[in-house]
Amino acid sequence: MSQQTLITNTIAKLKNINQHNQPGAFVGYDGFVDNILRPVQNRSKQDVAFYDTITNFSERIKRAANKSGQIEIVSQQLKLGGNAPIMSFSMGSLGIPNICVGSLGYPELHAAFQPLAQVSRYKNICEPGITNAFEFDDGKLIFSELSSFRSLNWEYLKTEIGLHFFKEEINKNYLIAQVDWTNLDHATDIWRGVLHDVIIPADIKDKNFFFDIADPSKKSHEDIVNVVKVMAEYRPYGTVTLGINENESRKLFEALTGNNADTEDLKNVASTIFDKAGLDVMLIHPVDKTVVVNKSGVLEVTGRVVKKPVISTGGGDNFNAGFCLGLLHQMELEECMLCAMAASGAYVQNGGSADISGLIKYLEHWQQEL
Repeated sequence: MSQQTLITNTIAKLKNINQHNQPGAFVGYDGFVDNILRPVQNRSKQDVAFYDTITNFSERIKRAANKSGQIEIVSQQLKLGGNAPIMSFSMGSLGIPNICVGSLGYPELHAAFQPLAQVSRYKNICEPGITNAFEFDDGKLIFSELSSFRSLNWEYLKTEIGLHFFKEEINKNYLIAQVDWTNLDHATDIWRGVLHDVIIPADIKDKNFFFDIADPSKKSHEDIVNVVKVMAEYRPYGTVTLGINENESRKLFEALTGNNADTEDLKNVASTIFDKAGLDVMLIHPVDKTVVVNKSGVLEVTGRVVKKPVISTGGGDNFNAGFCLGLLHQMELEECMLCAMAASGAYVQNGGSADISGLIKYLEHWQQEL
């Protein structure tokens, strides 16, 4: 199928969505207050120039070795953050009814998450983490303080909000998204607990389970292998999708194979993870395309690169929300991939999560560029 035809078909399906009657989603369990920062390269009375690439910034850091140094930073935005809240907010913006169970402030909702409360239901479970995200044209550097997550485990969740809450919410929602495994010390314990204490005893089946592990660089290969096994255990109860970016996919490849992934073709990385992980859908999203593997084979859809991003932190979470929009409406896999890239691209380009009309406008503009 040509890119033009794929975009035309996807736009038609988006226009046919009944925005007042969409299937629901459950999303958990992290939450951050994100401080979006730009480091200053030079400043005059009239103008300021920021470091445009991570490489240029790293060279400045390197020059400070054994000498020290000072770098001005400009705070551009203080906003809700975390994989679950951003994904939930994007879903809510797309009209998907959902509940975010997250670290959103406790006992009161932190002010940064008030926008989330306008578009999604929520259950706040503990204080949020704090993130300082340094943004560049070619990526971002994220520095996070995570102490509030240390006691966030399955026993805490069972005590704080109860098994009945989980059974009710997971049973009534069609898609269950559990994300940010890396930053939650006890995420494997939580994911296993949800399966064995909620889904299996309640005989909950035919769900879409979506997982995102976040950057696992600080995790051991053993930890990564263990959480992959837990995800695979969900398969008898629905369709299991793992969505990750390119860096994360290469780390996962190395953990599952013991081999270096630096020079591996991305399609081979995706296929290998799919074969070894035993999941239903393996989804990888580099900046310029999307690669998906399922039992039918490998799919690749070329993306549209936003050359001057307004914001990049949260782009992957909006991607996930767009992909899940397609899943919830039983679109073809390639159409889900296009929805994902449109949601991410519109967010990065405009600095905020799109609604369905925003996705359509982005896709129409993309189509005109082809």
